[in-house]
Amino acid sequence: MLHAILLGVLFITADSSASSTIAPLPFNYQNARDYMFENLRYPKEAFDRDIEGDVVVRFMITSEGTIDSVKIIKKVHPLLDDEAKRLIIEMPKWQPFKRDGKAVSVYWEIPVIFEILRKENQAQPVPDTIRYKLHRL
Repeated sequence: MLHAILLGVLFITADSSASSTIAPLPFNYQNARDYMFENLRYPKEAFDRDIEGDVVVRFMITSEGTIDSVKIIKKVHPLLDDEAKRLIIEMPKWQPFKRDGKAVSVYWEIPVIFEILRKENQAQPVPDTIRYKLHRL
């Protein structure tokens, strides 16, 4: 199986001036990264055609903890865009964020980095290689 890379996460609130208490996530950065590595599939056609790039996906974690409003905000190629979107849609449920003790919906952005690693000074890609990148936007 071919793999792609991960990502960083940016938390966006609708009202950044309001005081908020965010409950810990059972599905945290570490778990999100692990989920991506276990479930992301580099599309074979994209791999064969050397298609690479960073797909940025925005989505909402609802007040119930489910994923909603998934949108690609930085496209690369339909093959990679579709895989990144699939990955987010199939995420497990998150613990809802809380503001003033009440569950609220929030938006996240995740760049999913598709990169084919190559041996130094070789034009051929190294198959089944995973490169780990974790960065904050």
